[in-house]
Amino acid sequence: CSLLGVITERGLIEKVYLEHFLEEGGNYADAGMRVETQNGKIMVTSVDPYFTGNPFKTGDRIIGYKHKKARSAEAFMQTTLFHKPGASVNINVERGGVVRELTVTLQPRFGGGLISDTYLERLGIRMDTKLQLTHIENRAQKLGLRTGDRVLRLNGTAVSSHQELRHAVSNAGQGASMLIERDGFQFFIALP
Repeated sequence: CSLLGVITERGLIEKVYLEHFLEEGGNYADAGMRVETQNGKIMVTSVDPYFTGNPFKTGDRIIGYKHKKARSAEAFMQTTLFHKPGASVNINVERGGVVRELTVTLQPRFGGGLISDTYLERLGIRMDTKLQLTHIENRAQKLGLRTGDRVLRLNGTAVSSHQELRHAVSNAGQGASMLIERDGFQFFIALP
């Protein structure tokens, strides 16, 4: 008998992630983008505008990592996650029909798995699956947000899930306007 993972109400946590968590204390690395397999190709579907020096663009095709062919979006993200933040890695991408090697210095990963992954975590903002704020770090206090506030729109785009908000943040970039609801009252805040 061997452990394959742990089942939670939000899905399976695979054994490799549990082992990494136990060995590294929950430290994961982030390359500043998210990928999905589309028509057999690993495509960058969103980029983190708050990731310092982000070299990726939505629509980049991931070809390889450390001069090895990328097998799948899941394997690529797992390899990235298990690096140490601060590591510099080379990732081969195809952009506009041209293959290029991008160098990225990995930064700490703040979202994903069972916690929100909207890119706003890098600013110190966490939320539940209904986009209601559950934690606001000191660095985000200046935005005027409170626990319990709910995100409704970003730059005019209605959002109702982490994935929709992540894509909206990626498309809007820095300085976006976010519509918040608090106790039945709606107001806008400007993101940095």
